[in-house]
Amino acid sequence: MDSVAAYEVGIVVDDVDALVRFYVDVLAMTMHSDVTVPADASRRTGLAPAGYRVVRLSTSLGQRFKIARGSGSTRRVAGEPFPMASTGNFYLTFLVRDIRGLHAHLAGRGVRLCSDGVVEVRPGVWLFLAADPEGNWLEFVEYADIAGYLASGPAR
Repeated sequence: MDSVAAYEVGIVVDDVDALVRFYVDVLAMTMHSDVTVPADASRRTGLAPAGYRVVRLSTSLGQRFKIARGSGSTRRVAGEPFPMASTGNFYLTFLVRDIRGLHAHLAGRGVRLCSDGVVEVRPGVWLFLAADPEGNWLEFVEYADIAGYLASGPAR
Protein backbone atom coordinates (compact mmCIF):
# COMPACT_ATOMS: atom_id res chain seq x y z
CA MET A 1 0.00 0.00 0.00
CA ASP A 2 1.31 3.43 -0.93
CA SER A 3 -0.43 5.90 1.41
CA VAL A 4 -0.74 9.50 0.27
CA ALA A 5 -1.76 10.97 3.64
CA ALA A 6 -2.23 9.97 7.26
CA TYR A 7 -5.11 7.58 7.84
CA GLU A 8 -8.47 8.72 9.15
CA VAL A 9 -10.30 7.04 12.01
CA GLY A 10 -14.08 6.82 11.86
CA ILE A 11 -16.50 5.99 14.63
CA VAL A 12 -20.20 5.21 14.30
CA VAL A 13 -22.20 7.03 16.96
CA ASP A 14 -25.79 7.41 18.11
CA ASP A 15 -25.96 11.23 18.23
CA VAL A 16 -23.66 12.87 15.66
CA ASP A 17 -24.46 16.43 16.73
CA ALA A 18 -23.80 15.77 20.44
CA LEU A 19 -20.47 14.09 19.68
CA VAL A 20 -19.43 16.89 17.32
CA ARG A 21 -20.13 19.39 20.12
CA PHE A 22 -18.00 17.31 22.54
CA TYR A 23 -15.02 16.99 20.21
CA VAL A 24 -15.19 20.65 19.12
CA ASP A 25 -16.09 22.32 22.43
CA VAL A 26 -14.19 20.09 24.88
CA LEU A 27 -11.24 18.78 22.82
CA ALA A 28 -10.89 21.86 20.55
CA MET A 29 -11.12 19.97 17.26
CA THR A 30 -12.25 21.85 14.16
CA MET A 31 -15.17 20.77 11.98
CA HIS A 32 -13.89 20.16 8.47
CA SER A 33 -16.96 18.83 6.61
CA ASP A 34 -20.46 17.40 7.08
CA VAL A 35 -21.58 15.05 4.29
CA THR A 36 -24.66 12.92 3.73
CA VAL A 37 -24.27 9.91 1.43
CA PRO A 38 -27.47 8.55 -0.20
CA ALA A 39 -28.64 4.96 0.22
CA ASP A 40 -27.61 3.68 -3.21
CA ALA A 41 -24.00 4.84 -2.84
CA SER A 42 -23.71 3.79 0.82
CA ARG A 43 -25.11 0.33 0.05
CA ARG A 44 -22.63 -0.17 -2.82
CA THR A 45 -19.69 0.85 -0.59
CA GLY A 46 -20.73 -1.68 2.03
CA LEU A 47 -20.80 0.96 4.78
CA ALA A 48 -24.56 1.27 5.37
CA PRO A 49 -27.71 -0.09 3.72
CA ALA A 50 -29.78 3.11 3.84
CA GLY A 51 -27.40 6.08 3.60
CA TYR A 52 -25.23 7.74 6.20
CA ARG A 53 -23.94 11.04 7.52
CA VAL A 54 -20.25 11.62 8.23
CA VAL A 55 -18.69 14.68 9.90
CA ARG A 56 -14.94 15.13 9.52
CA LEU A 57 -13.09 16.85 12.33
CA SER A 58 -9.45 17.93 12.48
CA THR A 59 -6.96 18.09 15.34
CA SER A 60 -4.62 21.05 15.80
CA LEU A 61 -2.10 19.14 13.62
CA GLY A 62 -4.63 18.52 10.86
CA GLN A 63 -5.26 14.84 11.57
CA ARG A 64 -8.76 13.80 10.59
CA PHE A 65 -11.33 12.06 12.74
CA LYS A 66 -14.75 11.03 11.40
CA ILE A 67 -18.01 10.78 13.32
CA ALA A 68 -20.70 8.92 11.40
CA ARG A 69 -24.18 7.44 11.69
CA GLY A 70 -25.99 5.17 9.28
CA SER A 71 -29.63 5.97 8.59
CA GLY A 72 -31.71 3.63 10.74
CA SER A 73 -28.71 2.19 12.61
CA THR A 74 -29.30 0.74 16.06
CA ARG A 75 -27.60 1.75 19.26
CA ARG A 76 -24.56 -0.25 20.37
CA VAL A 77 -24.90 -2.57 23.33
CA ALA A 78 -22.67 -1.44 26.20
CA GLY A 79 -19.35 -3.27 26.19
CA GLU A 80 -16.76 -4.22 28.73
CA PRO A 81 -15.58 -1.69 31.31
CA PHE A 82 -12.02 -1.95 29.90
CA PRO A 83 -11.12 -1.54 26.20
CA MET A 84 -8.78 -4.53 26.26
CA ALA A 85 -11.20 -6.83 28.12
CA SER A 86 -12.58 -8.25 24.86
CA THR A 87 -11.72 -8.27 21.19
CA GLY A 88 -13.44 -5.90 18.80
CA ASN A 89 -13.10 -2.90 21.08
CA PHE A 90 -11.13 0.18 20.10
CA TYR A 91 -9.73 3.27 21.70
CA LEU A 92 -8.54 6.45 20.06
CA THR A 93 -5.13 7.69 21.20
CA PHE A 94 -4.17 11.37 21.29
CA LEU A 95 -0.51 12.25 21.84
CA VAL A 96 -0.53 15.43 23.92
CA ARG A 97 1.59 17.77 25.98
CA ASP A 98 0.67 18.92 29.50
CA ILE A 99 -1.28 15.75 30.24
CA ARG A 100 -1.96 16.79 33.84
CA GLY A 101 -3.46 20.08 32.66
CA LEU A 102 -5.61 18.24 30.13
CA HIS A 103 -6.74 15.78 32.81
CA ALA A 104 -7.80 18.69 35.04
CA HIS A 105 -9.55 20.41 32.10
CA LEU A 106 -11.57 17.30 31.25
CA ALA A 107 -12.42 16.65 34.91
CA GLY A 108 -13.63 20.25 35.18
CA ARG A 109 -15.86 19.74 32.13
CA GLY A 110 -17.46 16.66 33.68
CA VAL A 111 -15.88 14.20 31.25
CA ARG A 112 -15.92 10.60 32.53
CA LEU A 113 -12.34 9.74 33.47
CA CYS A 114 -11.62 6.00 33.46
CA SER A 115 -8.10 5.93 34.89
CA ASP A 116 -6.88 6.39 38.43
CA GLY A 117 -5.45 9.82 37.59
CA VAL A 118 -2.52 10.26 35.21
CA VAL A 119 -0.52 7.01 35.27
CA GLU A 120 3.17 6.64 34.41
CA VAL A 121 3.06 3.32 32.52
CA ARG A 122 6.82 3.20 31.95
CA PRO A 123 9.59 5.74 32.49
CA GLY A 124 8.76 8.93 30.58
CA VAL A 125 5.32 7.82 29.37
CA TRP A 126 2.14 9.00 31.08
CA LEU A 127 -1.44 8.28 30.12
CA PHE A 128 -5.04 8.39 31.19
CA LEU A 129 -8.21 7.01 29.72
CA ALA A 130 -11.48 8.92 29.37
CA ALA A 131 -14.77 8.38 27.58
CA ASP A 132 -16.74 10.58 25.23
CA PRO A 133 -20.47 11.12 25.91
CA GLU A 134 -21.36 7.81 24.23
CA GLY A 135 -18.76 5.80 26.14
CA ASN A 136 -16.14 5.53 23.39
CA TRP A 137 -12.68 5.24 24.93
CA LEU A 138 -10.15 8.03 24.48
CA GLU A 139 -6.54 7.52 25.51
CA PHE A 140 -4.35 10.56 26.13
CA VAL A 141 -0.59 9.93 26.20
CA GLU A 142 2.37 12.20 26.90
CA TYR A 143 5.93 11.12 26.07
CA ALA A 144 8.87 12.85 27.76
CA ASP A 145 10.73 12.31 24.46
CA ILE A 146 8.06 12.63 21.76
CA ALA A 147 10.69 13.17 19.04
CA GLY A 148 12.37 9.90 19.99
CA TYR A 149 9.04 8.08 20.02
CA LEU A 150 8.05 9.41 16.59
CA ALA A 151 11.51 8.70 15.11
CA SER A 152 11.60 5.10 16.39
CA GLY A 153 10.33 3.76 13.04
CA PRO A 154 8.80 0.37 12.30
CA ALA A 155 9.20 -2.52 14.73
CA ARG A 156 11.86 -5.01 13.72
